[in-house]
This record gives sequence, structure tokens and C-alpha cells, in this order.
Amino acid sequence: MNSQHLKAYLKRLRCPPMRDPDKASLHNLQTSHLFSVPFENLSIHWAEPMKLSPEHFFRKIVIENRGGICYENNILFANLLRSLGYKTDLLSAQVAQEDGTFTPEFDHVVLLVYLEETWLVDVGFGDSFRVPLLFKTGSVQEERGRSYRIDRHGNAYLVRQNILNQKWNPLFKFTLKPREISDFQNMFEFHRDSPASHFRKTPLATLATPDGRKTLTGCTFAYTSLHGQRRECIIDSTVYLDVLDSEFGIRRTAVQVKKNGYPTFTSD
Repeated sequence: MNSQHLKAYLKRLRCPPMRDPDKASLHNLQTSHLFSVPFENLSIHWAEPMKLSPEHFFRKIVIENRGGICYENNILFANLLRSLGYKTDLLSAQVAQEDGTFTPEFDHVVLLVYLEETWLVDVGFGDSFRVPLLFKTGSVQEERGRSYRIDRHGNAYLVRQNILNQKWNPLFKFTLKPREISDFQNMFEFHRDSPASHFRKTPLATLATPDGRKTLTGCTFAYTSLHGQRRECIIDSTVYLDVLDSEFGIRRTAVQVKKNGYPTFTSD
């Protein structure tokens, strides 16, 4: 990224210019990204062009004030970190499923950032850790109302989450082999194009807040606190775009159509 790209990206994150790539700045950058850039799959439902390209991601997320799925958010964030002087690797991750299995390799992308200590960074998973996790196995790392732990899992590493000292739930596992952007191409195309992808089932936008998370899934708008308390309501289709704008900063001029009971859109 050139200096103008950096300035625009940091403005999008509401972050001041930084001097040195240090731990405090890294933590601030991740938190700011999670508070500013939604995790959203609307490009899939709006049939917008999607390319596995940092230039495409920059235009969408920074210039157009949008969000994206994990590949979009994390790969662009990796480019930002590298441009700021952080040594950063892309890693392949597999998401835990309810039946105890994991999704395929390259289903998720996470970042490993090397300072005096090594940090696991992720701005593209949705409801997960808000500051980077110290890459140290077996160590419980506390956040407000939540705890995280990285454990060995065969030849991989497993991230677990515990809310309010209840059950340790697996989030995803990852390996330490550095990856290239092109390694994620097949899974990116699967999520973009395949009817089997969970991203194609329901339009989604979600954004972290200081006290929780707000989420629009189909026509259901919900606010979930850090302690797991949830409030939700059904959004009328006539104000769907207004909610995307006011709550997530996503603006689109569109003609509404109906599909499977959920709002999807085609361009005017």
C-alpha cells in the first residue's frame, strides 16, 4: 500500500497515524477494525463482482465503506499490517462444526504477526476475540466476560472460547505453514458460487460494539451483549436498506425482490 492507501485505510478504521509496529498499535488496529468494518456476505446475495484480490478488497472495504467475509477482511488487513512494518503470515484455518468435525482446509484465513512475541490476529470471524491472542498454548487469555485458549490439536492448533466460565467451545483450528493468497482461491470461489456454501443461505451483516454485537440475519435484527443476553426484532422489508445504512454504514440503491422469505436485491 502506498501512503495514500494507508491514510485512507486508517481513516476508515478511525485510527491515527502510527509510528512504530508495536503490540499496543496492533491491538488497537484489530479492535478498531472489528468496530468499524462489518463481517458481511451481501456481495454474494447482491450478485456483485467478487475477486480474490487485495486491490478489489481495498476498493470495497475502504473506498465503498463496506465489509466482507473472512478472505476479504483478513487478507486486506494483512496488507495493512505489512505496509505498517509488521511481519505477517497468512494461515489456513478450519472452522469447528456442531458435530465435532471441521470444515475443509482454507475455509478460513487467519494471521500470525511476529513481534517480540507472536500474536494470532483475526478480523474476519464474526463473534470472536477482539484483541490479538498471544500465541502460547494452554494459556487462558481473558477478555470482558470471555476467555480464550490455544491448545495443540494433533499437528494443528485449536482456538477455544469460554463465555462466563461455562463450556470451552472450539472455534477453529489452524496450522503454522505460511500461505499465499492464491492458496485460498478454490474455497473463495466455493463460498462465492456454490449453493452448498452457508454464505449463500442467508444475507448477513454483523458488527462488534463496545458492549456486544449487532447482527442483521435475513430480516432479523439482534443485539447480543458480551455476556450472551440477546434482544431481537423482525425488520420490515421496507426499512431493510435503512437499517443496513444506520447500523452498519452499508449503503445501496436497490430494487427489492423476494427469495426464500429473505430480502435480496438486484441493482436499479
